[in-house]
Amino acid sequence: MSLTGVAILSAISTGLSQCSYRETRNDEVEMKSILSDLMPLLCCPETRQALAVAPGELVEKLEALRDGGKLLNRAGKPVGEPIREGLVRADGMVFYPVSGGIPLLVLEEGVMVPQT
Repeated sequence: MSLTGVAILSAISTGLSQCSYRETRNDEVEMKSILSDLMPLLCCPETRQALAVAPGELVEKLEALRDGGKLLNRAGKPVGEPIREGLVRADGMVFYPVSGGIPLLVLEEGVMVPQT
């Protein structure tokens, strides 16, 4: 990875970690504010579509499914870690969790968003 790539990943990690541990109801707004400059750099590893901060309603819906043991990642494995924040693909079909302030932008870690 180039030095520029490392710098970008470091900036993304720093920006996300600043908001990922806050326990306020304004997490979504704070995350959007911090990521505003970084979001254009992030994309879906599969389709290269843009990503956006997942709305709170989607995060809550996916966490309820995970808590009930009904949420699988794209590798077919149960999602074990609680879902508190994440990024959603532009078409709304795939959710990428954020863990420890770092977006898990690995195809297998993505979660298909249930269409209801």
